[in-house]
Amino acid sequence: MSLPGISKHVRVLEHAGLIRRRIDGRIHRCTLDAGAMRAADEWIAQYRAFWDHALDALAGYVSEDTS
Repeated sequence: MSLPGISKHVRVLEHAGLIRRRIDGRIHRCTLDAGAMRAADEWIAQYRAFWDHALDALAGYVSEDTS
């Protein structure tokens, strides 16, 4: 991966509030914002539960239809 590609990914994470960046001369120090990651995980968990239920229902419907 190129340096500009890495920089772009870091900027996206920074704008999303998932990391914080501190610049010391030529060195960029990034730290993870655990609070933002926790919120993202909770959001993903809600959709995971929804899709798990929906896909289980679909699997049940398909298995009943083929029996």
